[in-house]
Amino acid sequence: MNHSHPDQCKGENAFGRSCATLRKRMHLTQRELGRLLEISEQAIQHWERGVYSPRLEHLKQFIELSIQRHAFTPGHEHEEAEHVWQAAQDTTGKTPCILDSCVALNKSTTGIGSSSGTTHLITLRLE
Repeated sequence: MNHSHPDQCKGENAFGRSCATLRKRMHLTQRELGRLLEISEQAIQHWERGVYSPRLEHLKQFIELSIQRHAFTPGHEHEEAEHVWQAAQDTTGKTPCILDSCVALNKSTTGIGSSSGTTHLITLRLE
């Protein structure tokens, strides 16, 4: 099982608040979210309290899951996902990495666009 890397909590915990808010919008417990991301419930607790920040792969999975489960405001998915990404980077105190992550969104499951089942791609590119 993968664990998040430790880091000091500095200043406000914007990522932790965002993480908790999105998790609750998905109607998931910390344990359920941990299982979906294949990490421990304690890792999710640590994210939300600002004790640890997520590893890159877990952050990507979390954002993708949040999009798939409609946790972001419809029409603002890209903007809000970018905010979560930046908040996680700010938590680490490290220079943000570049994220080129294409998140495929099926229109029929997201309610975006027509019911043709075509795919939207949201590309997050943060420097």
